[in-house]
Amino acid sequence: MKKSQKIKHVAIIPARSGSKGVKFKNLRKIGNTSLVKRAWNSCLEAGFFQTIILSTDSEAICKEVFPRFDFNKASINKLNYYREQLVFHKRNSLNSSDFSSVYDLVREIISKEELSFDYLWLVQPTNPFRTLSEFHDIRELCEGTSKFTSIVSVKDVNGYHPNRMFKLKGEHLIPYERTNLNISIPRQLLPKIYIKDGGYYVFRETILKQGIYLGNKILPYVRPTIDNVNIDTIEDLKYAQLVNLKNKKMLSLVPSLFQILLNIRFIQK
Repeated sequence: MKKSQKIKHVAIIPARSGSKGVKFKNLRKIGNTSLVKRAWNSCLEAGFFQTIILSTDSEAICKEVFPRFDFNKASINKLNYYREQLVFHKRNSLNSSDFSSVYDLVREIISKEELSFDYLWLVQPTNPFRTLSEFHDIRELCEGTSKFTSIVSVKDVNGYHPNRMFKLKGEHLIPYERTNLNISIPRQLLPKIYIKDGGYYVFRETILKQGIYLGNKILPYVRPTIDNVNIDTIEDLKYAQLVNLKNKKMLSLVPSLFQILLNIRFIQK
């Protein structure tokens, strides 16, 4: 394929078939939609990606997004264009094992001569509750400054602070942080610490082409902890399904609340 013109934003959705924590994880459903389809739909709805790539080694996952695509005829480690902006990447076994790195996958994909971009987004299916406003907030971060190597979405660890943690030394507990001898510091006085939430990773092409993954100038995008689920276990999946059910019930109440407010205004008049 001929080298294409440089584009602004490209999204990669990594969705391998294997998962030890939750079998067939990427095909598990939240509501009526699988995790991989939720990630795909969120990228489509964002509306500014010139290229969206699904990367998988699974025919079932491929069919979930591209129902009419012939998985068996797709070339391994090639960018197979389904439509102009929608792309399927068939992974090899090396990049599909339990020990394979997402960075190795990204490096494989960006080595393709026809892919040239400013910003590469990694959108993992295991974080199911993304919003349109988040996509556009991060897009503004990208285009508002050049002084970063990557952008990573994070959330506050809150009560799970390293200063409150222990590790085992022999049979006894010792503070996780060697310098932390005072384990009774109030939570409000602890320094802010954040953990990756798996929602968004954005990389500059110039950094990736140098073989650098995150780099040393990482911009944070802080997301709320409430309803922010990254699915690693069956318990996480069940919790995400409950969150989705709660959100649907809240949305269904909106018309009723609106009608109540209208009735109150009418009575007051």
